[in-house]
Amino acid sequence: MCCSCAAGAYPWLTACFIAVGGVFEGSGAAPALLRATLVGTAVQLPLAHGLTGLGMPGSCLASAPAMAVRCAAGPVLLRRVPRQDDADAFLARAA
Repeated sequence: MCCSCAAGAYPWLTACFIAVGGVFEGSGAAPALLRATLVGTAVQLPLAHGLTGLGMPGSCLASAPAMAVRCAAGPVLLRRVPRQDDADAFLARAA
């Protein structure tokens, strides 16, 4: 993947993540969004460090795959968050 390809994909992936993030925030699943962001950062930092030999293009190349991981991790992590109805039912049973 060339640097211009990665730079071209990055804005689209960022827009996807922001849109999905808005859905998470609106549904009250902000912790899932935080975990997706942390997973993406955990991918981006070592990847950027490994590509430092390429200079600035290496940093650009690390951004797009990390954002792709964030976009992919968001929906997966959202499935793991209990729905509000389930939480209310759990609290009702506990009382």
